[in-house]
Amino acid sequence: MHELERQIAVLGQQVLPISTAFQAILIKQLTHYHTPELDELLRKVGPPFTLNAAEERQLAKLLEERTRDVDGLIDSSERDAAKMLPMIMARVRAEHGAVLSDMELLLVAVQKTADR
Repeated sequence: MHELERQIAVLGQQVLPISTAFQAILIKQLTHYHTPELDELLRKVGPPFTLNAAEERQLAKLLEERTRDVDGLIDSSERDAAKMLPMIMARVRAEHGAVLSDMELLLVAVQKTADR
C-alpha cells in the first residue's frame, strides 16, 4: 500500500504543474556542489515530498541561513529564492491536499488479454 500512496502523491503533485514547476526552479537555483546537506534535503522536497518533520525544520534553518549568506558565493537572486521556497512548498502542499481531498481512489481490476 505504501507504493500506491507514493504514486498517488506523485500524481497529485503532477496535477499542479505551475506551482510544482516553480518549486523545481527554485530548488535548482539553490542546489550547489558545496552544500551537500542542503542539496540532500532539497532532493527530498520532490516530487514526491519525502521530508520528515526534523528534515523539514533543518531545511528551513539552512534556507534561512542562505538568506543571510554574504560570502560572495550567493547573490541576491539566490537569497530571494531561499526566502520564496518555503512559501512555494506550503502552496504546493496545500494545493496537493486540496486536489487529493476531491479525489476518490478506486481500485479497478482489468483482465489481461493476449495483446497485454
